[in-house]
Amino acid sequence: MNLESPDTVVKINLMPDATIKDLYEQLNSAIEEYRNEPGGDFDRIAGGLSYIPGFLLRFVIMFLRTLDYYGLLPKILLKISPFHCSLFITSMAGLGIPPIYHHLYDFGTCPVFIAFGKKKREYKVNPDGSVYKDQTVDFTFSCDERIADGFYYASGLKMFKNILKDPWQLDNPPEKIVEDIK
Repeated sequence: MNLESPDTVVKINLMPDATIKDLYEQLNSAIEEYRNEPGGDFDRIAGGLSYIPGFLLRFVIMFLRTLDYYGLLPKILLKISPFHCSLFITSMAGLGIPPIYHHLYDFGTCPVFIAFGKKKREYKVNPDGSVYKDQTVDFTFSCDERIADGFYYASGLKMFKNILKDPWQLDNPPEKIVEDIK
């Protein structure tokens, strides 16, 4: 943990029937792979862009944004781009700070940004009036309202709350997978 530590983004693609164990294994594998061999494709592309002079970089970025707008961005860039995803998760816990409200990007397809904060202990009151110490983690959601209406988001958040109350349900794949894009 120092200012010279490298920053990167780890992107994984999950199958629709993935369980929490699959997510854990896939994410840890991607992180371990990066630790053993830092500087993946994303880092190489970002590093390469940093060598382009500022006045020329604006045109390159504008060109990439135009390709993205029309759905013509090359698949190799879509594969490594952290801006082209279903969900972006970041953790502030390692920094020891609360979660942030992250902005969404006009570039890419990322409609939801979730940030987790540090663990904290707080006192809570039971229904019988007794006090107990609990451990909690705060998180924030930034959602792009252009992809879904409020009812859809509210339903998703209810499902998320239900999962937090009973996380063991993530040990099993979903009973039914409904594809909305064919």
